[in-house]
Amino acid sequence: MIELPVDTSDTNWAKRQVRQQRYYYEETLTAAGNGEWITLPPGHDGFLVGMEIGAGAQGRVEYTTAPISVIESGAPFARSWPHGDVSATPDDLEITSKATAVRGVNISGQTRLYVSG
Repeated sequence: MIELPVDTSDTNWAKRQVRQQRYYYEETLTAAGNGEWITLPPGHDGFLVGMEIGAGAQGRVEYTTAPISVIESGAPFARSWPHGDVSATPDDLEITSKATAVRGVNISGQTRLYVSG
């Protein structure tokens, strides 16, 4: 499990020009299987989640609304994003603050998951 890291390049937050801290994370998945769960900070307005799909690759994004303790146990119920399994880079998807964590699932080839908010 990975906590969604703060975007350290966010100078607007440092100058208090925006009301919420920004976050950013990306992960390249090269082996078939599930990426790490990335926990989302509570109380945030929402996050954009996307996946870049390499040539001949296939993947998807999953999210959960399970409590952190269930995610830590390794057994949260995972829901697939509305795009399902994709073999081309889809549009980003907004995840609301009701989700507690997201992860990338690499089916084949190389994919890159990114989360920002």
